[in-house]
Amino acid sequence: MIGVTGWPGLSLKGVCERAGLTERYFYQSFAGLSAFRTALLNLVAEETEAAIVEAINTPATTARETLRAVLDSVWRLLLDDPRRGRVAAMEGLDDLALQARRTTIEARFEHILTTRSAEVFELDPTDPATPVLAAYFVGAADEVFRRLLTGQLTTAPTRCSELLITVFTHGVPEALERQSSPPTR
Repeated sequence: MIGVTGWPGLSLKGVCERAGLTERYFYQSFAGLSAFRTALLNLVAEETEAAIVEAINTPATTARETLRAVLDSVWRLLLDDPRRGRVAAMEGLDDLALQARRTTIEARFEHILTTRSAEVFELDPTDPATPVLAAYFVGAADEVFRRLLTGQLTTAPTRCSELLITVFTHGVPEALERQSSPPTR
């Protein structure tokens, strides 16, 4: 419903009809529509986090394979069911509480990538550059995802994954090398 009609089309009556509940039962679980929206966003975030962690835990021989598994699992979850994707990334953009919640969720994803950076990026989790890299990866993947979801990008998701992976497995190590080397004049 929300992933089809969006937040503006959301009504208490519509939610209750769709779920086969009376308003009384709705209010036993949620304080109102705002709490319902937040709970829905949290549910999609939990599913996404579980997909990320499962992908990282899948045996891979290279960071590139791990990154591919992470991206593929998130794409599958959020693009195969665009309603989930809309809840995750598109709906409620004008709602400050949901925006704050999205920021917290993104920080959680960044934390996972930072603490598991040895497997994901082949970097030391204590390296000061690692959280920056994790934030960059989450932000880049999020932007690509939004554009895939809205049709602004018509490139296949697997091709988008390969481009993101190439940036992170080739460009980032080079940038880190430059950072650790003194500049020459």
